[in-house]
Amino acid sequence: MSLAPVKEKIISIQKRSIPILFIAPTLIVIFFVIIYPLFYSFFLTFHKFTIGMDSPRYIGLRNYVSLFSDTRLLHSLYLSIAFTCIALVLEFLIGLGLALLVDKAIRGRSMIISILIIPMGVMPVVIGLVWRMLYHPSYGVVNHVLTTLGFKGPQWLASTGWALPALIISDIWQWTPYIFLVILAGLQSLPKEPFEAAKIDGASSWQMFHQVCFPLLRPVILVVLLLRAMDLIKEFDKVYTLTGGGPGSATEIMSYYVYKIGFKYFKMGYGATCSFLILLVIAALSFILIKIWSSKVEL
Repeated sequence: MSLAPVKEKIISIQKRSIPILFIAPTLIVIFFVIIYPLFYSFFLTFHKFTIGMDSPRYIGLRNYVSLFSDTRLLHSLYLSIAFTCIALVLEFLIGLGLALLVDKAIRGRSMIISILIIPMGVMPVVIGLVWRMLYHPSYGVVNHVLTTLGFKGPQWLASTGWALPALIISDIWQWTPYIFLVILAGLQSLPKEPFEAAKIDGASSWQMFHQVCFPLLRPVILVVLLLRAMDLIKEFDKVYTLTGGGPGSATEIMSYYVYKIGFKYFKMGYGATCSFLILLVIAALSFILIKIWSSKVEL
């Protein structure tokens, strides 16, 4: 009896098994780091579980019902959306403007790009601590500059009206370079032929940007807006180090409120439910951005 068919079958099984063996460690890590925590947190949304309890107690949909009566949560949701929308719009406009300027052939462009992207390399916790010193009412650089210019500097982190703008400014300083870098890469990858044809037809600079550049950049802009929107709605580090959610609850955005629910009040079941609300908000914002940006947007 020939063993050739058996050997071929074994070799075939080995060839199919080798790729699985290579990706198995990654799949195991993904399961324990992402999939299992996700399903377990969803399980907790139907239970009352406080750290120190022996086991979660099933309460049905009571955690979800509590979301609609939690005024602090609704306030944090409003702050998160306001923070995300304002910071996203300003970061996009500034990043787009910088990208259009740097895209031109100017001297020292490489050095300018290197300087502009420095804030991206600093950890958000450090950013929060540094800006906390910059905003200090007595010896902070920000108020010193405003006083030199003839303006009275506000109590940035002690005022309920200025704390959120202070947080937005620090985020713009750190992450506008990211949008600038992505859009600049998109600009430099655009084909030259449409611009040359528009120039021959006598199009102005605004017409070339409006009719040629912007439509070609639409996919790049959509991706960078989606990524930044998802990061902004989850912002935590700078809130923790810069304002601590204060003064009062003026900067207590959703991610920080969920942190307090879970790790200060130890209400893990309700905290998990709030986390899924953040996930829902991210999905809704992503859907809105894709829907709006995919349609024909006129400047």
